[in-house]
Amino acid sequence: MASAMEEGGAGGDGDLKLESSTDKGFIENFLSLPVKPDTLIRLFDRGGEYYTLHGSDAVFVAKEILKSTAAVKQFGGERYKLPSLGLSKNMFERVIRELLLIRQYRVEIWQCSTGNHWSPAYTASPGNLHALEDVLFTQFDITQGCGILCLKVSSSTSDRAVTVAACFCDAMLREIGVTSFLDHPVHLTNTEALIVQLKPKEALLLNRPDQESLKKKLESRGVMVSYMQAKNMNPEDGEQTLRRLLSDEVSVSTGVSLGSDVLSCVTGVAGYLELMSRSDDLGKYRLIIIDSAQHLQLDEAAIRALSLEAEPGGVNLGRAGSLISLLDQCRTPQGKRLLRLWIRQPLTDRRRLEERLNLVEALYQDVALRDSLLNLHLRHFPDFYKLTRKLQRGKGNLQDSFKLYMGVRAVPDLLKTIETYEGTHSDLLKASLSDPLLQLSTQLQKLLELVETTLDLDRVNQHEYVIQSSFDEGLGELRIDMDECKEKIDGHVLKVKSRVRQDCGKSIKLDQSSLLGHYMRVTMKESTPITDDPNFIVLEARKEGVRFTTSYLQELSAHYFSLQEQYTTLQVTLVEEVLRIVCGYQDPLIVLNDLIAQLDVLTSFAVASVTAPIPYCKPKLLEKEEKIIILEGARHPCLELQSGVSFIPNDVIFRPDQQMFILITGPNMGGKSTYIRQIGVVVLLAQIGCFVPCSQATISIVDRILARVGASDSQLRGISTFMSEMLETSAILHCSSPYSLILIDELGRGTSTYDGFGIAWSISDHIARNINAYCLFATHFHELTYLASEISSVVNYHVTALTSQDTFTLLYKVKPGPCDQSFGIHVAELANFPKEVIEKAKTKALSLEDSTITIPIQDNTELSKRIKLDKEEGEELIDRIIQQASEIQDRRGSLDYRTSLLSQLNKSDNLVHLMFEYESNDYMTAINDCSYNLSSEYQFQPESPGYSKFPDLDNEQVYPLVDYDLNFGRLITINVHEYSSVISVFLISPNLLKLEKL
Repeated sequence: MASAMEEGGAGGDGDLKLESSTDKGFIENFLSLPVKPDTLIRLFDRGGEYYTLHGSDAVFVAKEILKSTAAVKQFGGERYKLPSLGLSKNMFERVIRELLLIRQYRVEIWQCSTGNHWSPAYTASPGNLHALEDVLFTQFDITQGCGILCLKVSSSTSDRAVTVAACFCDAMLREIGVTSFLDHPVHLTNTEALIVQLKPKEALLLNRPDQESLKKKLESRGVMVSYMQAKNMNPEDGEQTLRRLLSDEVSVSTGVSLGSDVLSCVTGVAGYLELMSRSDDLGKYRLIIIDSAQHLQLDEAAIRALSLEAEPGGVNLGRAGSLISLLDQCRTPQGKRLLRLWIRQPLTDRRRLEERLNLVEALYQDVALRDSLLNLHLRHFPDFYKLTRKLQRGKGNLQDSFKLYMGVRAVPDLLKTIETYEGTHSDLLKASLSDPLLQLSTQLQKLLELVETTLDLDRVNQHEYVIQSSFDEGLGELRIDMDECKEKIDGHVLKVKSRVRQDCGKSIKLDQSSLLGHYMRVTMKESTPITDDPNFIVLEARKEGVRFTTSYLQELSAHYFSLQEQYTTLQVTLVEEVLRIVCGYQDPLIVLNDLIAQLDVLTSFAVASVTAPIPYCKPKLLEKEEKIIILEGARHPCLELQSGVSFIPNDVIFRPDQQMFILITGPNMGGKSTYIRQIGVVVLLAQIGCFVPCSQATISIVDRILARVGASDSQLRGISTFMSEMLETSAILHCSSPYSLILIDELGRGTSTYDGFGIAWSISDHIARNINAYCLFATHFHELTYLASEISSVVNYHVTALTSQDTFTLLYKVKPGPCDQSFGIHVAELANFPKEVIEKAKTKALSLEDSTITIPIQDNTELSKRIKLDKEEGEELIDRIIQQASEIQDRRGSLDYRTSLLSQLNKSDNLVHLMFEYESNDYMTAINDCSYNLSSEYQFQPESPGYSKFPDLDNEQVYPLVDYDLNFGRLITINVHEYSSVISVFLISPNLLKLEKL
């Protein structure tokens, strides 16, 4: 097949055509291929020179990946108009990477055998990249795993639990993970946590109807699902499979002990990936027992709520876009891989976490050590795993050996830098980093000597990786001839320079490439003497310069490359032996790879912590049983990085039996969602071993972070926004424990007000009474705040705002106590709603003011009567106080009058809430916001121990404040909180001309 292919591009100008004898045969063969799903793309190998796609595949790749259909041609002439697309080798690699790594498609590569018979030579899928590994990762680092997960859910005879067996395999990293656990039969919450933790690219399920719900759960998480037949998951083959893949008999016994379902999954994975046919990998795999108790469990909703990863297709916010982007200061590919693993698998072992935190603290405090690691040492380490795997598969070369040599040679300098640390954690650095690195450096000393003895290091600077000529007599003779030829080439170039010295001799440079051989180049500006001289042969003329040669230089270059080819051929046996010996150092190189990865991630944590707008602090960790979380000055690490943002820090306190359920109310856009998310992020950061964005933090270990945040739906699954909300909440109620952190935002808003409030109340009540987990619950159902009067562990907080006649200012500060309105109309004004819409909204809101929800406080008739009487008495009291206040606003009040006024308040034993404000430069600033009980002696008594005690009313320290507010015309509006007999007194700007009842 002939095609005009441009280097690095898609097909050429003409139609793609076959020889007339094979044209019809190929098309008939193509049209007879089995029907395939749209997510399977077939490419046809045209002798390794280029590749073609046909039919719908050609159109899809052109439109979606190449972003142009110009290269799509009609294949086969007038009779067979088959859309076709040709790809050069470079473009083929780009298309394959996008299909497999980004779009998660399957790929088949077809090759032609004798008789024009086409058959699939190899296949690849997101979890099975072995066949195309060289294409995908030759020029790109492996920064993420490419694993496959096989799941087997047992048939349930109970509605309480099912058994789930799982086997995870990452053939790139040669790891096999196995586990078995009980799970909820409907929600499969533990299975979801496993998917989040491992992040597989593909999943294998038994081809059974009862797997449909599991299939939907996987696909909703972006995991491709493939089916296996039961006969291909024979547990009897699982033990033998483990024995051949693992070198450690103890690991084999451990895997077998997990049961037949786990062995079935092992068999399924090994068969799908054809692991048994890869002889170079046998005995090289490592077994990992996946223990969920060792890791903080995250559900997919928590991943989204905490912004662990950037949203696909979202706005590029740089480091502020996600937690991974914020923390990723890694300098090595292995460090980037480990960072992603740690973020998805936070620890629950306090000792391991404190070790990480102490190492981060050492790097945080020692500026010289941190900067040396970040900017000098870590950059010198290659991906040891990628290079050793390449050598093991027989794909390596002397350049790969040289990269390993340079990485190992950098270890002593790294050791010297680490040993300069003399801080409080010097013993820890020595035990965890210095000693292991020293031991590895000793073990790998022979590798350094081997490379220095065999590789011609003098020629590496010329990008030649060859065996030293002293190793073989024939190589020595060829090296002499090559050096003589190179001297002639250099001498010829000098003659050319002297010939055109006055014009451009100084700017002429000698260069070489595999395509052009040796050639000379000169800038376009000085190229006239070259292009005008017939003795020079112009090879290329580009904007950046002209490449040219002479007939004599071409002869010398051809001779040189001929000698080089002979040298390469003669050294093949020696190269193979060197690479075989280097590959024998694989085990210590992998250990070194892991150590460098850990050091890279810890350095990244320290850099992120110290370079934040406000440096992070080291959290104090407690065992989970203590159930205390105290965060002072907590901030959201991503939001505070955004330009133009001055982040307002806030505190949070959780204490057992005192404050475990926090209800947050307040205006829209006031920061409620940000507040609950930042608490989740802080806890997560602490449990990956990183410093946290707080001024001070004490954190008990939590076992799960569960979230119900934000509106979402899944139309393809037939699930509405409200149903999605209910499913997520149901999962929270079923799988949370007393040591879980629950984040809930705006629950119950997807249905009627009455239904939504009822659901929100009952869920809150259940979490607070029965689960007793840490819970942050943001809501606009202000009636929920009365739950605090029934359950001692429930407390109310609110986000603050200031309003006046024409302004609405959000303060983003979280304070104790409830908020009685959401300021929705104010937010609508900020959004530039038409004025008439705003006015109608205000009118309608006022008309509905008395239409309130009846709170289901058990069935207590006497209590209901008392609440009604309190409400009526409070409303009468409001009218009297407003009338009396209006009568005295133009005269100075007396002590007797104020005593009488307060006496009426105390008469019904109401709780009075006073907000004192003052005006300065037209800004309203709150100077006190507290609640007080009024005793019969008219003393201000603090409601909580945190407030300072106020003196008697006749004390002059109190009079001026009250006097000022009443006697300088500041009007009073009072709101009676229904059902609790709470009165709020707000002092409002004197520019209001009349009193309004809120």
